[in-house]
Amino acid sequence: MTKHPHESELPPILGVDELAALLGTSVSSIHRAMARPGWIFPPLPRIDRRLRWSRDQVLAILTAVRAPSARLRA
Repeated sequence: MTKHPHESELPPILGVDELAALLGTSVSSIHRAMARPGWIFPPLPRIDRRLRWSRDQVLAILTAVRAPSARLRA
């Protein structure tokens, strides 16, 4: 089982390994999910060949996905 890191333990720029740990999945699952339509975590522009994500953007997306919709509360 993958240990989920706490937000304070994450670097400001996440590599694929950190993103996989945060999401509780494997690196290969990340690559497969990115190949499908509907991947909700846009990577940062590439500087080299490595994929990178903004920690703050990923956490904001996770918060929005986990939060109940305002439409459901009405």
